[in-house]
Amino acid sequence: MANPFISIIIPVYNIEDYLPACLNSVLACDLSDAEVLIADDGSADGSGEICDRYAAGHKTLRALHKPNGGPSDARNYGLGQAKGEWIIFIDGDDTVLPERFDEFAHQLRTLSGSVDVVLNDYITFDINTGKTYTSRQIDNAVRSLPQVLSKRGHIWNIVRYAYRGEFLERAGLRFKAGYLAEDFEFTVRLLEVPDLQAEFVHIPYYVYALNRGGSTMTANPFRLLECVTQVVRTHYPILRERKDSTSRLLQRKLLREYLYMLPRVYQFKGKARSGAIALFGGKGSPLRVGATLIATFGLLARKAWNIYKKVR
Repeated sequence: MANPFISIIIPVYNIEDYLPACLNSVLACDLSDAEVLIADDGSADGSGEICDRYAAGHKTLRALHKPNGGPSDARNYGLGQAKGEWIIFIDGDDTVLPERFDEFAHQLRTLSGSVDVVLNDYITFDINTGKTYTSRQIDNAVRSLPQVLSKRGHIWNIVRYAYRGEFLERAGLRFKAGYLAEDFEFTVRLLEVPDLQAEFVHIPYYVYALNRGGSTMTANPFRLLECVTQVVRTHYPILRERKDSTSRLLQRKLLREYLYMLPRVYQFKGKARSGAIALFGGKGSPLRVGATLIATFGLLARKAWNIYKKVR
């Protein structure tokens, strides 16, 4: 049997209440030339059984089970099993719009063999309010990474990308274990790859759920802050040495992410707050100022953010 055109990798951990909706939306897509790898990361609830039940009823689905190692480890496990020309990641607590996914898959077939990644817009759904928002970073005028990087908004979500499998192997790109905000760390390394060949489309098929309870992103706020600042402190100096427009704009994106995280130091108290403030100084930091100035700036940013939330 020939290898599939697309491998869809779905990491799963303790999301039994959300997983059926995800899998049902994927199964409504045209999977005639695709494989779906559901990587159960040692779930302690009924998620593993759901994976097995769906895989037993659909030949395009494969349930993979492994000891718990975190989302990065689960995605890497799926990558090790994937055979598709293109790799797409879908989180098990999100959904896709089938007709748009099929349109996106058709678009992939029209691309030249030199394209490494495809960046797409996406949809966010706020579970608390029921509101949706479609990102619009990509339009008909976008033809290069600098054009995308110069626009406002996040570019870190790996679910926005389709990756050519051969490119991931050639570039040695895998997810780093133990990270929170692993999308951020992975995508920074992706965009640092020299001569990256990217394509851009506005076919938003992915529906990203906001404010889901039990998310690993909110379970350990200090570790999240630690991971984000570590990524910036590692890659900001590297990008500063480069002179191309992509590196310069990516450096600016990292700085914005850094400043966005700064007000979060005030969710901690006592020694934990001092430790959080210390994460923003030192070697590799874009902020070449002392802890007092960092703390003051963070407090002002927090007050401004609270005012913004009240008036918007």
